[in-house]
Amino acid sequence: MASKTPFEVRIVESGPAVAWTDSSVIFIRGRHTDDEMHVLIKHESAHIWLRHGARCPHAAMQHNSAEFRAWTLAKEIEIARGIYSQSDVRVINAPRSSIAGGVVPSTLPECPHSIAEDVYEWILKNKPDEQDSGHICGGSHDHDEDHDPSMSQNIEGPESPNDLINSARSKADDLDRGRDADKIGHRMVSYLPRVSLASALDAHLASRLDRVKSYRRPSRREVSFITPGRITTHKSPAVRIYVDRSGSFSPDKTALAQIAINKIIARYGSRIKKDILFFGNNRISDQDLSPGGNTPYNLVADDIYLCKPVVAIIVTDDDPADRPAHDLSATRMFFVPCGSNHTGVAGVFGGQDVHL
Repeated sequence: MASKTPFEVRIVESGPAVAWTDSSVIFIRGRHTDDEMHVLIKHESAHIWLRHGARCPHAAMQHNSAEFRAWTLAKEIEIARGIYSQSDVRVINAPRSSIAGGVVPSTLPECPHSIAEDVYEWILKNKPDEQDSGHICGGSHDHDEDHDPSMSQNIEGPESPNDLINSARSKADDLDRGRDADKIGHRMVSYLPRVSLASALDAHLASRLDRVKSYRRPSRREVSFITPGRITTHKSPAVRIYVDRSGSFSPDKTALAQIAINKIIARYGSRIKKDILFFGNNRISDQDLSPGGNTPYNLVADDIYLCKPVVAIIVTDDDPADRPAHDLSATRMFFVPCGSNHTGVAGVFGGQDVHL
């Protein structure tokens, strides 16, 4: 049986789902809040503890078949009804959660079963509308274990489905009791190839050469009037620094933010054109704001889209964020987490978390 401790966890930048496992390693795509990360780790650990790969029915091994889809939903329901705590469900159902839409205990309410095999048979018999069954939770996909037909037999005795569920629930409870959000966040982010802010900026803020029209160098073409030629000029790249002043930013976080800004200014202040803006409580301003209110990441996105700086540096914490309404790909965005190990907005905006 699997250990009560979480398995090796790797953070990846791309993948087929929000999270998946090969039964020895848990893969999580992108960045999430500590609460979301905890649910994803528990969810993928449950797939391993419950031996979903070994219990897979023969008919469900054909990818994208009706049986395959039924088993995928059935094992999600088994985890939702047998493993999730009320806190886990609240995290999944949160409006801005990165795992919103995942399967929860109330998914497929007409199905009276909780064991995956029973749910699987019920789905094949009753053929519920898949659109009414909720989305398959991003915490899993079909690669949770290599399907070995010799292992896909009915499990009896001490490893019956009920025993597996009880054992998995006990391990999940241990995981909840022993949870340390800061340690979890640190362990997850440690797998990310994060670079320092200094290195990231050096790669993007080198002096740029622009060709511009100028009469200082007239055109050499044979014409009856003088036209401007082109000269090479140095262009200082524009940088906009955004500092979180929302209610979730405690005085300690604010102090850390100020240190981060000072380091940025000290190293690059004479080589870049920079502006510092503060955002919080549905406002964004070039004047410092009193801490409080919400975190208006949408205003930051709007400002980046309108001003199109070469680089945007956002000093914030791990508050969740909605996807921006505009394409921000013209700007390189770096996120400096303060008071947390990662930000909740970098992955949503298409940016990168960096350390000081």
